[in-house]
Amino acid sequence: MQMVQNAFFCTTPYQIITSIVLNQQFCETSDIYIVPQFRFAEEYADRLREIQLFNRVKLVDLTDLDKHKKAKNKLLLHVGIVQQYFNVDKIAESFLFPNTEYERIYVSSKAFVPRMAYLYCVKHGKKTELVYYDDGEGSYYNRYRIEPSSIDHFIRRVMFGKKANDHSGLLYLYEPELYKALNGNHWNGTIIQIPHIITEPDIKEKLSKVFGITEEDRISENVIILDVLKNGKYSAEDIKKLLDIYGRIQQTFGYENTIVKRHPRNKTDELKDFKCYERYTVPFECLCTQMDMEKKILIVVSSTAVIIPKLLIGQEPVVILLYRIINQINQNDEYKIKQDNFYKLCKSNYSSSNKFYIPNSLQELDDILKYLSKEIDNSRG
Repeated sequence: MQMVQNAFFCTTPYQIITSIVLNQQFCETSDIYIVPQFRFAEEYADRLREIQLFNRVKLVDLTDLDKHKKAKNKLLLHVGIVQQYFNVDKIAESFLFPNTEYERIYVSSKAFVPRMAYLYCVKHGKKTELVYYDDGEGSYYNRYRIEPSSIDHFIRRVMFGKKANDHSGLLYLYEPELYKALNGNHWNGTIIQIPHIITEPDIKEKLSKVFGITEEDRISENVIILDVLKNGKYSAEDIKKLLDIYGRIQQTFGYENTIVKRHPRNKTDELKDFKCYERYTVPFECLCTQMDMEKKILIVVSSTAVIIPKLLIGQEPVVILLYRIINQINQNDEYKIKQDNFYKLCKSNYSSSNKFYIPNSLQELDDILKYLSKEIDNSRG
């Protein structure tokens, strides 16, 4: 039996980034499992093998595992969970490296593949420790993302024992204070800060190779408008207002210094009057690791993407959120309060409140844009 210190399970590019950072920090023997639930997963796995950052790289084959997808009917869902757990040996052994035991398994959620890997270890009495690590914004505002439902909790306890529901271990986060501000003492284990070492040249170079980032992928413009998918979410009046705001932004900062990052699923021609960034082979979080985000201005109605630079690389771009000006359809008052409280805490986590704006009106937005435009002009001397 081969003893390996760490196994990282990744279902997103963000998790791959954090796994690379933690692996660099630990200087231990680590395997990485890539669960291909995102674009270019196979390419990323191949590049990880090429640059030999990890002991072994496994691209999990989901062909047979897809048979275990959850049913929509709640009764069938619970029956399916029991069936999965009865077959945990067959399922886990289909993707785990054979004859291997891990001291620690690193996961970011209760996703199917890492969950089955850990329950397999529990069933066979292995002393494997379950460790949670940063999954981006969801790790901060969705504190229940790793906890099983009450029914699943009961099933695990009956079939595998108390350890199957143990969530009191280590939690690695880039911004522990933001988590504590949002969740109080919800986590009863130890929270450890992940160092912001992504901006170091060697880490940046490794990430650039893994995600295939070229010079053409980097955004040279200072002002980045993160467009949103509008169909069914905004009224025609608010869509018109939003496009008018894009025009104000472009006019204030100049066409050459403003770019709209089109939503990948937006196939309309509504942005034909704007310069658009359309290189979608690199996820935004990966792109952020290759740019000086301190010099960027991010503008969006509402998207947790704006806090990724602060979380991931410890940099603070200027953020302007428009959700108090542009209304989203079917948002109740409770949601709006939670959204507002979340972004207020994000703002308080910034070292300077003058870089995080939530305008209440078009006039206030115009004042902010003019102020920032003057700041850019002054910085150019």
